[in-house]
Amino acid sequence: RKHTMHESDLHLILNFVNTGTAFRTSETWTPLCLPQFNEGGFLHAYVCYIETDICLVQISTNQDDFYKMSDCRHAISKRFRSGENSIFDILKKAMDEQDYSPYEIGVPGLLHFVYKILPAGQIT
Repeated sequence: RKHTMHESDLHLILNFVNTGTAFRTSETWTPLCLPQFNEGGFLHAYVCYIETDICLVQISTNQDDFYKMSDCRHAISKRFRSGENSIFDILKKAMDEQDYSPYEIGVPGLLHFVYKILPAGQIT
């Protein structure tokens, strides 16, 4: 469904995934509160690293969707690996050849930033 994600909610998800060591070794299903999306309720996050540096996060409103999400992860992983120039190959190349870094922004001490293209609803 079409829902926009507020930057602060995305930041919560990124911090949650990047600081949790358990995510790197297994599929995880956990309740997640995204205050800008709905401060009075929980969503459920399926988190799984499908490659060493590539993490898949799927979010559902249904607490019983773990197996659906797991099946979906297998389908996504299979599709990402298919073909001569697979999506995994493209993602790995993009990670090796980052187009820009926080240092290029020119703000001393800046380590991370989120850039949101408002008309397209894209975040990078």
